[in-house]
Amino acid sequence: MAIKNKKKPLAKKAPRKYDNTTREKKSDLNRQKIVDSYVDLLVANAGQDVTLQSLAKKTKISMRTLFRFFGDKEKLNHEIEIYLSKYLGSISAEIEKLSVAEYAAFTYEVFDRYERLFKAYLYTSFGQLSRRILRRRFHEMLIKKIIFEVTGKHTKETDLPADVLTKIRFTANLISAQMWNDLQESYSLTGKDIAPAARWAVQTLLKDLNITL
Repeated sequence: MAIKNKKKPLAKKAPRKYDNTTREKKSDLNRQKIVDSYVDLLVANAGQDVTLQSLAKKTKISMRTLFRFFGDKEKLNHEIEIYLSKYLGSISAEIEKLSVAEYAAFTYEVFDRYERLFKAYLYTSFGQLSRRILRRRFHEMLIKKIIFEVTGKHTKETDLPADVLTKIRFTANLISAQMWNDLQESYSLTGKDIAPAARWAVQTLLKDLNITL
């Protein structure tokens, strides 16, 4: 009597892992596309209101997807603020490495690098409060740097004569996105064009700044 061959049990296949890398990458690209297009529209409209309908039309992304990513324009605006806050955090390290004059030149070139973003921030009404907060934080860091560079020690603003402190604050205000924008609009100057003049102006002012403590 022939012995029947027993069938070997089929090996269980390992569960197939779902690779969502491509999907996540596409999602990130769409998110960035929305933010970039929003900035473009803000600049084109000189900061006037941008509707989500016009944003959907420009990006060719459905309203449903826009809402899924951001929900409303307030969150889009917040996205821009987050970016600029991160930028402010990153430049604090640059302030430590560069002289104030070199930092002035560096900053004007950075304005060029992120032109659309800074223009949108300057033109929009939504960021008025946050602009003041960011500018104040930036100037606080810069003023401390100027005082240390001139005196060679950490000194409180309250320990300085009022007229000297005014000169320091004036110098700090020469390094601003508003100045960069005004010079660009009035004279078609880029940040790269402005950088050497910014370096010269700050060097000249600090050389003339005498602080007696």
